[in-house]
Amino acid sequence: MDAYDYESIIIAGHNYEINGKLYPYGMFNHRLRRELRGSDMAIDSYRKYRKKLFGALFLAIGGPVLGTIGSIITMNPAPYFAGSFIALGAFPIAYAADRYFQRAAWFYNRDVLKEAIQEHEDEMNIED
Repeated sequence: MDAYDYESIIIAGHNYEINGKLYPYGMFNHRLRRELRGSDMAIDSYRKYRKKLFGALFLAIGGPVLGTIGSIITMNPAPYFAGSFIALGAFPIAYAADRYFQRAAWFYNRDVLKEAIQEHEDEMNIED
């Protein structure tokens, strides 16, 4: 079970912790992706997280920018307000992205625990 204690990932704010040491996520959490490579389901969930996150960023930035450009071209404030309203759609998408991010860490920890239990069972079988 020592492997689980040393290899499990703990999400700690803007950092993650492995074996008591804090590591920064890096831009768009790319450093955590390296850690998750040991678990296929964790990587799959991480990819879904990235896809949702970039969708939310596109809405949050693209909506107001396009609305502002539309307002300047048409000399009408309605496109600006529409673009800002579209940006509000980023919140539920970003929330869903965070759920995938949390699941990625959970899947990784689950797989580490499975490996630790298997190693422990193998050790017990050798001693018998």
